[in-house]
Amino acid sequence: MIGNDVVDLSLSTFDSERRFWRYSQKVCSPVELSQFGHFESNKQSLWRFWSLKEAAFKSVVRLGYQGLFRPSKIQVELIDSTRAIIQIDHYKFKGRTGIDQQQLWSDVVLKDLDFKSIVSIQKPGTVPISYKGRLPFIRSVKRGKLPASISHHGSFFRLIHLSE
Repeated sequence: MIGNDVVDLSLSTFDSERRFWRYSQKVCSPVELSQFGHFESNKQSLWRFWSLKEAAFKSVVRLGYQGLFRPSKIQVELIDSTRAIIQIDHYKFKGRTGIDQQQLWSDVVLKDLDFKSIVSIQKPGTVPISYKGRLPFIRSVKRGKLPASISHHGSFFRLIHLSE
């Protein structure tokens, strides 16, 4: 299973330091807050935690999870500047995050090996997308429908799927 999220950093701002920390406390646990700034700025840390949690939630929904998206209940442990472990109930995922000056994106998989198979598309309309309920799929010549994960925020779009 896969999940992803992208954050347009130019749109993800706060008008005060106080509001930033208040929002951070709603999204992150005290343990996660203690990791802010270890690998990136505090602002980037917040959005890294957010995107990993959202990506993991997209993935766990594919496994039949019926719960609501409650970021504070999803636990993230940062391993280094790109890797993390994410836990939702009894489900455990591996996460990777990339950050540049304009955007931050996270991909989540069940097994580390799946990272090597991720295909990323950054332009909407490049591949045809179908839905079963609210779950996106792309068409594969070899395997029929492939599970996909789609995220967009501001001027950024990202669709991922595992290669055939």
